[in-house]
Parts: sequence; structure tokens; C-alpha cells
Amino acid sequence: MVKTNWYKYTKTIPLFLLLVFSVIIGFPGEYHSSGWFFICGLLAGITGDFFLLDEKRFIHGLAAFLTGHLLYITGFLTESSGLGLSVYPLLIAAGLIYLFPVLKAIKQKKKNKYRFPVIFYFAVILFLVSASVQNTFFAKTMSFSVVAGTVLFTISDGLLAYNKFVAENRYRSSFVSVSYYAAQYCIITGGLHVI
Repeated sequence: MVKTNWYKYTKTIPLFLLLVFSVIIGFPGEYHSSGWFFICGLLAGITGDFFLLDEKRFIHGLAAFLTGHLLYITGFLTESSGLGLSVYPLLIAAGLIYLFPVLKAIKQKKKNKYRFPVIFYFAVILFLVSASVQNTFFAKTMSFSVVAGTVLFTISDGLLAYNKFVAENRYRSSFVSVSYYAAQYCIITGGLHVI
């Protein structure tokens, strides 16, 4: 899908504003030791957005978002010693609902170079969700907003993959953007203990 110029120049604005907001309300180090991981995770997300503006850089964008997820997970681990693995089997079952049609389409369209990166990416994002559950419901170190954020991220990424590999839909694309912005807001504000 070819992105229009206005889209290219405006897509990352909401995340830059969120970054500015996070710094204005308090320097990351003033919150707690994990603050920098969330800030760097947000910067990785902004980088991923730039890469995804070019279809040929999909893998680069995937790598940038993967880096952001790993930074968020590290931030969660700084606050709690567990990944909430007790809920991981349930997350895998839910994730397969998204993953199966995507992998089937990848095979049918002979885009096998994407298979392993997509599987690995979804495994990491499920760890991200389970880590947020651990921090919210077990360790009780963060608010429910981080769980909402990681779930929204999973939905957004699932729809993005469906759009790219299965069937593109402009309404689905709009929901991808809305859920993605909401996810970043919830993770950053919850991770930095703003809410």
C-alpha cells in the first residue's frame, strides 16, 4: 500500500507528543529504575513507524518493534521478578487464532522469509502481555493500564499482520492505528506510573 505524503509526515506525531509528555511530567529516572526502558521502548516504536512507511522495510520495522517490546518486558522485569507464565498457555491459544491464517497466507503467497520472524515476534508479544499481567495482578506494581496497553498492542499487531499477508482492508487499517496509539499511551503512562 502506497502511503500519501501527509500520512508519512503525520504518522509519528502522536508518539512524539507522548514522548514529550512523558519527559515534561517528570524525567524517567525520577519515576523508578525502569523508566528509561519504557522511554527507549517508545523510541523504538517511533523508529518502527518510520520503517513501516516503506513496504520494503517491513522486516526492519518488525525488528524495531521487537526491540521496543523487549525493552518494555525488561521494564516490567525491573519492577517484578516474574513473567506471569501461568497465563502464557491461554495467551498462546488466543494468539494462534491470529497466527494460523497469517502463516497459511504466508505459505500460499510463498513469502516464507517472513514465517520465522512473524512467529518469533508473536511469541515475544505474548511474553509482553504475560509480563504486564504479572506486574498488575500478581506483583501489583503497576496499574491495569499496562495490561490494556499490551492487549491492544497484540490486537493492533495481529490486524497489521492480517492486513499485510491475508487481506487488506482500509477500515481495519484505521483500527490498527487507533489501537496502536492507545496501546503506546497505556503502556507508557502505566509503566512510568503516571496513572
